[in-house]
Amino acid sequence: MSKLQNEVKKIRSTRNKVTEKTFELPITEFLLECYKNCTPSKYGEVFPKKIVIDTNNKVREISSTLDRGDIHINYKVFFEAKISYTNKNGKYSITNIRPWQELNYYILCFVNLEGDCKPEFYCVPNKVVVDNPNIHLTGMNNSSKINSHNTYVGMRVSISQPQISWLFKKHNVLGGTTYKHLTHFINLTYNKFKTPKND
Repeated sequence: MSKLQNEVKKIRSTRNKVTEKTFELPITEFLLECYKNCTPSKYGEVFPKKIVIDTNNKVREISSTLDRGDIHINYKVFFEAKISYTNKNGKYSITNIRPWQELNYYILCFVNLEGDCKPEFYCVPNKVVVDNPNIHLTGMNNSSKINSHNTYVGMRVSISQPQISWLFKKHNVLGGTTYKHLTHFINLTYNKFKTPKND
């Protein structure tokens, strides 16, 4: 087996491996580990799990068959969690936006790989992403003409670093952009909607 084949085999054996130890990492390290070892679909999958773990199950994962996002609080508040890292052009992509989903909030995490890699978090009402004249959503696949005949089309948008603040800051319900602000908001929302079964 050639050196290149060995290297490919090694990559295949470690790609998309997210262990319990990975989930225990501080959020910045966790996000960088995910970027290093995971495909976009995989880190999009494990990011909500990290939030669930770090909030002691105050939010829980939701079945994809319900089509109401990634996580919920007592089936009262529904969130879709999105993570994006800067690409080679210094822009972020928010992908697989599903405008038909009945959500309360989008949790948006932006990681600037060209800067200090410190993530910024925004939690904004659903309509800020899916019904915003300043956000131009385009289909993930196919042309606009073909998609005009499709009922459910996953969408995407590309955003620059300066755009993040003016698009999302005034709508952000967290009171800040740190992970601590996010977990604090989840705790407050959980306490508002919890039932005796949650205790």
